Amino acid sequence: MNNRAPSGPLPPVSTVWVSSRERQIHNVEVDDAVAGQHLCGNLHLPTGRVCLLPERHRGGCEFTARPAR
Repeated sequence: MNNRAPSGPLPPVSTVWVSSRERQIHNVEVDDAVAGQHLCGNLHLPTGRVCLLPERHRGGCEFTARPAR
């Protein structure tokens, strides 16, 4: 069995943000309506809660009930 850490270049990032206005969402774990308001929008799939912190926030997400649409 090989217990060595992988070496070589890191894989490319799947989502590229040129600027915050050009943020492209390609993830089912992100609420597009929330992310469109420049908020994090990450979803906690088991509960349906969403993170309403600013996009690209530091630290972990804080999941709260989804806002009414």
